[in-house]
Amino acid sequence: MSSPSVVMHKGKLQRSWPQLPPDIIGMIAAFFVSAVYESMDAPEGWMADPTLWDARTVYMHLRLATELEKLLFVCPSWYDALENHYFWNNVSRQVDPNGAYERYRVIYPPPSSARAPPPTVVPAYKYFKRAYLLSCAVCRINRPHGLTGIDLPTAARRQGWCTALGALPLCRDHRRATFCGVCLREPAPWPAPRNDQLALCLYGNDDARTFPHAAMTCRSCRHQALARALSSSGVSRHAINDPESRQAFDWFVDAGEGTVEEVIRTMREKQWLLEHSRVKEFVSEAVASARYLERLEDAGQTGGMEEEEEDDELDDDAIEELAQPEHFIQARDMAATDWARTRILDGHWVSPGDDYYGVQCNVDRAEHPAPWTLGTANSSSPVLPASEDGFHPSHTSVTARRAPTYRLAQQLYTNFTAQMAVIIGPALHNVAKRLLMGASDPAAVAARMTMHDVLRELQQPYAWSKELEAGCCPPLVLPPRRTVAATTGTSPSASSSVESAETDATSPVLSTTTLQTTPSPPPKSDDIDMAKSDDLDIEHEGDTTLKESDIELDAEAEHEQAEREEKAKTGVPPPALDNMLRAIPYVPRTLVGIPDNSVAIIASLWRDASAPLYTCMCSICLRARGAHFGHTQPQGVQQGQREVTVPSQPLVQVRLPTAEEEEEEDMDDEWGEDFDESDKLEYSDEGEYGEEMDVEPGVQLAAAPVYRLQPPPGGLLNANGKRPVSVAVQDEQYDKDEDTTRGTADISVLRAAISRRQSAGIPPDATPPRAALMLATPPQEGTPPKRARLELAVEPIASVGEDGEAQPRLAKRRSEDIETLPSPDGDAKRARVGA
Repeated sequence: MSSPSVVMHKGKLQRSWPQLPPDIIGMIAAFFVSAVYESMDAPEGWMADPTLWDARTVYMHLRLATELEKLLFVCPSWYDALENHYFWNNVSRQVDPNGAYERYRVIYPPPSSARAPPPTVVPAYKYFKRAYLLSCAVCRINRPHGLTGIDLPTAARRQGWCTALGALPLCRDHRRATFCGVCLREPAPWPAPRNDQLALCLYGNDDARTFPHAAMTCRSCRHQALARALSSSGVSRHAINDPESRQAFDWFVDAGEGTVEEVIRTMREKQWLLEHSRVKEFVSEAVASARYLERLEDAGQTGGMEEEEEDDELDDDAIEELAQPEHFIQARDMAATDWARTRILDGHWVSPGDDYYGVQCNVDRAEHPAPWTLGTANSSSPVLPASEDGFHPSHTSVTARRAPTYRLAQQLYTNFTAQMAVIIGPALHNVAKRLLMGASDPAAVAARMTMHDVLRELQQPYAWSKELEAGCCPPLVLPPRRTVAATTGTSPSASSSVESAETDATSPVLSTTTLQTTPSPPPKSDDIDMAKSDDLDIEHEGDTTLKESDIELDAEAEHEQAEREEKAKTGVPPPALDNMLRAIPYVPRTLVGIPDNSVAIIASLWRDASAPLYTCMCSICLRARGAHFGHTQPQGVQQGQREVTVPSQPLVQVRLPTAEEEEEEDMDDEWGEDFDESDKLEYSDEGEYGEEMDVEPGVQLAAAPVYRLQPPPGGLLNANGKRPVSVAVQDEQYDKDEDTTRGTADISVLRAAISRRQSAGIPPDATPPRAALMLATPPQEGTPPKRARLELAVEPIASVGEDGEAQPRLAKRRSEDIETLPSPDGDAKRARVGA
């Protein structure tokens, strides 16, 4: 039997959307407008008052016209079929109910001959577009029955933008800051009641993501957008009704502060804190403390504290009324700190940052290093969450939901890192002290220790004592030295390298040669001991329950039993109970399975704790550190010496001269000798503040004193930021044979310099000459003494002649006193004047 033939219409395979009949296209447009109207969310501002329903109708028609206009540009045939659709007449009547634009509906061309041409009827779509573009959209929406904003001249029209309507025409009175950029609602004019303007709550738009191209937003549009975002955010009602969340909600809706995303993020963070921390308690405490401080201030102003009745506890309504933003910020920080501290004490040492980024981790059980301290007044165990099965970390800590936002995760990570330093920092310092006490080379031992070795030390009770005692420390087990095999063959160092690789990394990289040739390493003794201890714990679980039901031991007996067990296990007595730290956490058994970023926090703390072990303690380094930090003590003045005290300049600054000063000294050198530039020192007779010292002639010295440099007191700096040098002068008794390192020529030069100072009238308690400063520096061993440089003893005002008498120097003549001589070339030259 043959199959029935398929009837094929001619040309049906070549037909598509452009070939649809106009009636079908009109039906499609009608159904499209109906579907858009049903799914369109109308602004709540137009629904609040029945008097605004006419304005809402105009707004909705303009939005439908904007959507239907998209169908006109599917193809030219659709444009021809929809340009006379009945919907355009309805929109035109909404925009121009008074018929002000009826003259544009029919066009009468000018007659070109004796016979007048027939009039042309403008299509409905073109008529609507012309009437719409000649009007102000805001005026027609807010006052549809009036004549404002109709048939505007070209100079009075401007263009704006709206998210719902796109480009819209505006008049010169409607700027972007005078109406809502979402619903186009404007405040009522001043003759209307002021309540309408206040209820609109027009404020600047801070949320460009939710309200793009909107300069101002009204209260109803902000509330509608936030409610729509909350419905799909998954935030619980309990978090929405929280005082902090309600405050953020009201600020955004009433005053336009913040964005929708920020409000949702605040509510998500508050929901997480309410579920995993005690933030509600901290808010109550912050409000109560603020009220107490206010009462103290009021009592101080009134002059006394009056007796008042005891206030009842603050309820949620009182907290919502009295709480301020600073209270919420303070409570949030306290809650994050408390959460991080509880997490560390419970033995869950995984960083919140790893939880936020979803790093895979395998958390092992944690044990308490000093179980005899649990339950005592000195212990921090009461703040830990109750564990159902008795294991730590508890199921609540391990299965806690990660932080919902990056801001909260960053805050939790910062508090977690700070609390890790507070809790395990003292224990790491005790480990470093123990290395210093028990190892011959503590720096080398600390360098060989891995994080697994550090964790093994944290599991010992001695690490959590306040004062480290040598008798409570078990024998020090040094980690093996890491060696590198010289050949590729099997060697004794291969096992140690494999062992260290397993210690440093959880999953070493395997190659084909390693899998075929290298045997699997034997299990470690620590792992065997852990497995045995786990088996023993499982076996004795039932026994402990029976013992607890039959025998009730008091707290002291339990502590003594735990101490005896600890002593039997380690061989050393545990630290005393009063010598233990208060915050002793549960320490994980191993770091295997903990993410690298979390281990890096412990590594950084260990690096800071062990830093003093790498400090050189030789005399040179100690002296350098003392000079750097200002701890160098001044050397004692020898017997028979006295310090030179100058009222205006108590210290002498010794510095090398600059190149310009050296050139000036070479030009003014009276002796005409060249000396070593590196040994030149500069001396100044000016005071500390640049004041010149008064010189009185006729002051004589009984004998030439000897000057010696003394180190300055620690922490004293001069004006240039350098440490000055003080000078001590010995008594008048001096013998040339006492100083064997100086020659008689040096001493004679010094005496000559001092005699010149006497003749010049310089007082004996003034700053010593530079020759004395040169002689005060002892020469190096093995080098001959240097001869004195006479140019250092430069004295002001006066000089000594050949007959030993003081001669005044010639004063420099002023340029005005020097006469000028004409040169043959006509230039004026100065005459040279001899001495």
